[in-house]
Amino acid sequence: MFNISLAIICAALLVIIFKFFERYHINTFPAIIVNYATCTFIAYFFVDNFSFQKILSTSWIGFAFMLGAIFISIFFLTSQTAKYFGASTAAVSMKLGLIFPIIFSAIIYHESFSNAKIIGVAFALIAVVLSSWKHNDRTYAHNRLVLFLPAIVFLGSGACDSIVQFMQKTYVKDTESPVFTFALFLAALAAGFSVLTMSFFRKKSGIRFREIIGGIALGVPNYFSIHFLLKALNQGDFNSSAIFPVVNIGTVATATIFSLFYFKEKLSLVNWIGLAFAIIGIIFMFQ
Repeated sequence: MFNISLAIICAALLVIIFKFFERYHINTFPAIIVNYATCTFIAYFFVDNFSFQKILSTSWIGFAFMLGAIFISIFFLTSQTAKYFGASTAAVSMKLGLIFPIIFSAIIYHESFSNAKIIGVAFALIAVVLSSWKHNDRTYAHNRLVLFLPAIVFLGSGACDSIVQFMQKTYVKDTESPVFTFALFLAALAAGFSVLTMSFFRKKSGIRFREIIGGIALGVPNYFSIHFLLKALNQGDFNSSAIFPVVNIGTVATATIFSLFYFKEKLSLVNWIGLAFAIIGIIFMFQ
């Protein structure tokens, strides 16, 4: 239970820290790049007999770099969701993406897809809409595309999870998991750094000291949210069907409670109903 609790805290910290970025005027994209540099640095120490040549010779390296580029895009959009809609909505959008690996497993690997899971998927879709529902909010009145951020994060997170699931089952051996994780973080870093370099030469952005501090603060829980989840799964004290809903519900609940008391976020009745749908949907999906 200790590793599960740490996984929940780390995952919730991701969306909470994005809210602090807004408060302390931290430029999000450079901070996210520093975040992936931090993740890559930490991941390096968990790889045995590290060799770049070995990584580049793997059959999955191309997929890893493609995924890395997608990861940093979705991570940035998650930060914008937290900015415009709040940490609770960002957590719901990110965590409910888990419905896609479930559907993917049912279609590709012919795993059971019970009536309970169908109900869970339906509740999840409703939850994303209701939890992000705002009434005439001036913060995005100038740009209606912002309204689609929670849905994009929801779809993008689910797509990433499904691709990673496919890679783990098809190409990546169990012993290569730490190397694969390192490659994903490195690919995200490379993609982000390329964009930042072009912006720098156009004199549009750079990295200040506050972005470095913010990125490191984000990178540590980003890496260890995965690390502690894997440790919980490998310990075998609980079934994965119990661990995943607990972690996802715990993340949404922790982010919401913190945002209500610290950031004074205000949720409408519709938003509360959306959060309830999210929790119920997660429970049904793992029946």
